[in-house]
Amino acid sequence: MLRGVDLVGAHVELRRAAIARHGFFEGPRAPAEEKLGDYLAPIHAEGEVRALQRGGAIDAIVAWRFDEASWFGTPVWTIAIDRREGADVARWLDATLAAVIPALEGELDLSVDAGCPEAYRALRRLGLGVDSVQLVGDVEAARARLGGGALPDGVTLAPMEEADVEPVLALYEETFRAAPEHCWFGAYPGYLEKQRAQLVAGLGDGTRTQTTLRTDRGVRGHASATVALDNPLWGPIAGMSLCFAPELRGRGVLRPVYRHLLDAMHAAGARTFKGGTSQPPVLRLASEMGRELTAVNLRRDTPFGEAHFAPYLPL
Repeated sequence: MLRGVDLVGAHVELRRAAIARHGFFEGPRAPAEEKLGDYLAPIHAEGEVRALQRGGAIDAIVAWRFDEASWFGTPVWTIAIDRREGADVARWLDATLAAVIPALEGELDLSVDAGCPEAYRALRRLGLGVDSVQLVGDVEAARARLGGGALPDGVTLAPMEEADVEPVLALYEETFRAAPEHCWFGAYPGYLEKQRAQLVAGLGDGTRTQTTLRTDRGVRGHASATVALDNPLWGPIAGMSLCFAPELRGRGVLRPVYRHLLDAMHAAGARTFKGGTSQPPVLRLASEMGRELTAVNLRRDTPFGEAHFAPYLPL
């Protein structure tokens, strides 16, 4: 520990400054710092920290801890990497991450800001691959660029009902058990239990739009949008979740469903929407809508090369 230095406070400031460089950032300083502190403080308190200090200033921080009860429904190593803009930290990050990452056995929760290419390159040199990219977009701009579009014959949208919860969960489990590369934790029982609770809570929650896609086979897709009007970092923002049964893919379903969700976000007052993906159709549509890269998620043993995420990589 460095003497006389509030490392949590320094880390919060480094991360707030990194996020603030993205064009969609709206958070007032105090609420943003409180939100980031809630995330970073437990990592510092329960894990380990390395910091690069020069001339009384903290230029970079790497912090990590083992999280037994993670959001993913399985234990993970949560790793936070941040650096001061313009600071020459490439060699320090190379050496620090080379000493830390190989010693962490198991799954990683590791997201690197798009403005920190030094960390991205160091992690790639250590053999980590890109799992997914975090993208943010403007709701109105996306609606304008996306245009309209109709669902194919035999496919309809309907509000989700309580009886749909179990079929929707089964669809998510089936989808990500068959294709874990697009959501490595998506079929884990612990994660599915969290999803069940969110689906049930969302049925009576005015901040969440939940829609099912139906055919003569019943529920064959799910699409939801959740709006937070007072996000401390991004202001009025929405996130979304999509899952289609195999027979719906490649039939022109994605564009009209996205338009449906964007219209719901607009009606609820969201200005931006944010989320992660590795799905090629979503990446193509994201580029068309003008979404921007905010961060890259990395982990071991990913099947994707950088070309998979064009035009968002390399950093």
